[in-house]
Amino acid sequence: MRTRNVLFWIAAAILIASTLVVLIKHVQDDAGSVAKTPMSASALPANGAAGANDLRLDAWVDDSRVVPSETINYWLAVTNTSASDVSGVSVLAFRRSNFIALVTPGCWDDAHHVPLCSDKGGLPQTLKTGEVLVIEGQLRATERTGKSGVGAVIGWKDAKGYQHRKPIRIDPVTIENAEKRAYLHALSTFRGILRDLALPLAGALITFLLKKFEDAREKTRRSDSDRRSQVQQTWTLMLPKMHDNSERYYMPLMTYASSVGKYYDGEHADPELCFFFYFAYLAQMKQMVDRVGGFYLRDRAGEDVVSTIWFLLRDRADARFTRERRELAQIAFLTRPKLTYAEYKDGPAKSPAVIAAKEKFMKKPVFDDFIVDVKLFRLFYHALTYEVNRSYEFWYDQPEEFPDSKWHDLYADLYGIGRGGLLPDKEFSILLEALDTYATSVDRRAYNVQ
Repeated sequence: MRTRNVLFWIAAAILIASTLVVLIKHVQDDAGSVAKTPMSASALPANGAAGANDLRLDAWVDDSRVVPSETINYWLAVTNTSASDVSGVSVLAFRRSNFIALVTPGCWDDAHHVPLCSDKGGLPQTLKTGEVLVIEGQLRATERTGKSGVGAVIGWKDAKGYQHRKPIRIDPVTIENAEKRAYLHALSTFRGILRDLALPLAGALITFLLKKFEDAREKTRRSDSDRRSQVQQTWTLMLPKMHDNSERYYMPLMTYASSVGKYYDGEHADPELCFFFYFAYLAQMKQMVDRVGGFYLRDRAGEDVVSTIWFLLRDRADARFTRERRELAQIAFLTRPKLTYAEYKDGPAKSPAVIAAKEKFMKKPVFDDFIVDVKLFRLFYHALTYEVNRSYEFWYDQPEEFPDSKWHDLYADLYGIGRGGLLPDKEFSILLEALDTYATSVDRRAYNVQ
């Protein structure tokens, strides 16, 4: 009988405590207010003559911590600090990971995911010296919690008609689990009430509940640690295979991709060498696909983005030469592994298939259009280099840094090419989706390292 009474009072105490915690939570939800913590960022104009045509960018969000479905306001201020008027000021790209844009009709480009309006009306706009353009809007947080950011690439033309681009980004903006935060706050308040009222039994119960909560959290931490350990053990087994693939396929591909851009234009421009490295790349890809099937990297998003770029390069080659002629020229390049330029001149260069492909490649309209492929090659090089080097982080004992600035510049260039119609709409959409997914993956991995 006494045991039953004890159990009854324990159950009653737990029920009362739970009810009080819920009531405190609702009171705090109704009466409490959390101060907003705005964030800002600036991209200042370059110093000296090089910055004569540069603009100043300022960005601001009115809160750095939100909960799912909560909205934040953002502002992008573009100031013409140059000595002359600029035109065509617009947003070329807009990043808002884990946020949904809330806009009035006609002020958002659904196809390209960028704002279309400003305080001066529709974009693009012309700015006089010293004039400021303000682009503003609202973003709603999705259900996905974690750290995110807001960024944009602004484009404009100077007085001579030259196109310029400049990125700016604000981060981190954190999306929090509101329910968990509210209950922890309410529980802390309840503990203070019990301590002030000197209720040892209630205090003991709360301590017990907190202990159970900590045990569950510790169990989760141990589970996460075990998971990381399993992943590391798996990666230790996979690393030799990854290293072998890197030596045989990935590193030559990176060299060829980099050389295509190096010899296409600039001080090292040499169409002959550009063609050689172009087909050396295509031949190396055929060899890799035939032997291992595709890319096997440490992260799925990394595999997807380099594969997507490869598919676009392959399809563009087929449109340029036809698939049959492209494959015949590839096979001619496979007469020996890691073909040198001298060996190429003495062998594959004399093949009718290679001669026909080269004649097609050297024609001015075709060669000029190849600039799109060059930018894809540069993206491929940076992505594959980063993913391969990440595999050796445990060896070098430091995380690999993502080439964020170069990636943003290439992203903006390709965005402009797609908007200009140099890439078909379907290919452009597939590429942008892959690049945006990859950028989100890189941000997530960088956050996890921290």
